[in-house]
Amino acid sequence: MPLTVGMLARRCGITVRTLHYYDQTGLLKPSGRSTSGYRLYDEASVSTIRTIQALRGLGLTLDAIARMLCKRQVATAEVIAESRLAIDAELTRLNNLNARLEVLQAASDSGVTWLDADWPETLAWLKRYRAHFDTAEIAKILARWKDMEAALSALFADMRDAMDRHVPPDSGEAQKLAYRWLAAAMQWMNGDIAVTRRWRQLHEGAAPAHTGLDPALIAYIEQATRLHVAAWRRHLTEDDIQRLDKTLSAQWIALGADVRRAIAGGAGNGDSFALVSRWHALLEQTTRGDVALRGKLLRALLHEPILQAGHPIGPDVLAWLQRQEAAIAYDGNVESDA
Repeated sequence: MPLTVGMLARRCGITVRTLHYYDQTGLLKPSGRSTSGYRLYDEASVSTIRTIQALRGLGLTLDAIARMLCKRQVATAEVIAESRLAIDAELTRLNNLNARLEVLQAASDSGVTWLDADWPETLAWLKRYRAHFDTAEIAKILARWKDMEAALSALFADMRDAMDRHVPPDSGEAQKLAYRWLAAAMQWMNGDIAVTRRWRQLHEGAAPAHTGLDPALIAYIEQATRLHVAAWRRHLTEDDIQRLDKTLSAQWIALGADVRRAIAGGAGNGDSFALVSRWHALLEQTTRGDVALRGKLLRALLHEPILQAGHPIGPDVLAWLQRQEAAIAYDGNVESDA
């Protein structure tokens, strides 16, 4: 019994409009017409619709399905291969979109200020981030920013004050700021110099509205830090610098402050031993147990005025620690002889 368009639509779970569209595009023509000119379909039409529905479920386009149904034009395997390529391209597009949204979410969660900019600028920055970092790296960097923002904002304010007062970049004050900046950068980037360099490249020439820093302040910071880094490089190779644990600045600052308090107040033997032990432990951690690297580190601190001016372990602290170290060793030898 022939099926009207309405009967076929109900049987196959599609709309009459869809069947009209299939007719117009040649995907499924009626098998006949009634005396009144209405479309009629047969059981073969039902089978064709079931095939179309199955292939649509696999993600094939109607054009690809039409070519498959008309086997004289193209082989089924070729259509499937083309459809898979199209799906792969769409998956790539969706994955890239999801990655951009993931970065945007991480930025929003961390409260970065450039999200307040206009959307074209925001999307342009997302593209730049993706060009320099993978999604996981960006998410971690932005997540750590939330913990670093207050400290960095205070540091930038101190740097701006020093710049406005025309404090020389090689002065003790500027070098202490340079140490704080490098330490904060390493903390933010988890001690990874390669990531830090990529982040810097990403922001080279960036608008002040994005970085929050004007070109004059950036130049001042770079002058001070360049001197600091150059002093280290006179004693350490690139590989040496890579191997150092650069995330321990808080411990170094605390040790320097505690030693200065001990110098001012006159530390007892027990206090001296504890401070020297902390110093040894920090050297061990910083150099990851490398004795040769430890020697290079100490030589740099002993012979570079720039480092002495900026590092928490200044010449007064280092001299005191070495004296206490020698005294402890001497006392140990005396006890051994006794």
